[in-house]
Amino acid sequence: MHKSKADEWVYYVAEIGHELRTPLNIIKGFAELLDREVAGDLNPKQRIYTKKIMRESDALLETINQLLDWARISSDQLDLALAPTDLYLMGLEIQGQFELRMQDTGVQLVNDIPKGTQVDLDPNKFRQVLVNIVDNAFKFTPPGGSITLSIRDLAEGICLDIQDTGSGMTPDQLGHIFKAFDTASKNVEKEGHGAGLGLWIAKSIVEAHGGQLTATSTLGEGSTFTIYLPKEADEL
Repeated sequence: MHKSKADEWVYYVAEIGHELRTPLNIIKGFAELLDREVAGDLNPKQRIYTKKIMRESDALLETINQLLDWARISSDQLDLALAPTDLYLMGLEIQGQFELRMQDTGVQLVNDIPKGTQVDLDPNKFRQVLVNIVDNAFKFTPPGGSITLSIRDLAEGICLDIQDTGSGMTPDQLGHIFKAFDTASKNVEKEGHGAGLGLWIAKSIVEAHGGQLTATSTLGEGSTFTIYLPKEADEL
């Protein structure tokens, strides 16, 4: 079957992404060895340079991973492995993943999800949804602020809210945040990390579950991302 130009572009992005990821992981690995002083003591300037290599390697790896996710989703290769999943326990996992970030930024990540809240979903892919949204919230929330995960129970499903006390967004920004490769979207996913695809990927994964991802925001007061999920597995 003849591939369209769009299909060929997706294919080439995926191939190039995989080729780039291997040497980048090697660079990052050697930088980590240097940082642990496996090859000898570092002077203060060398330690600064090593930390910068590690930080920029992480940023580039995030960009590559986002492009690979975009390629998979765009080519309809997003296969879900549904299983009963405890959202409270997943909230604890997310807290653990961002523990160092909380220490570094002074922003608290609060898990207000009730214990025993279970939904049929793909735990690995849904965890990526939460990581993408929470990571973006940290970028916009000043020290002393908070990001809270909470649940609203509806008759036909549940709403998982991720609410931050950050800088918020203008109506124009809010209208672009879920668009792939959009300049305004990249500005919302700031600090040079990723390809501006994190929120688009999160929305695509939620919709693959039969749910919806929406956002509300007030400039200067913060934003709330809401994930709606149907309760019954046969609705997914």
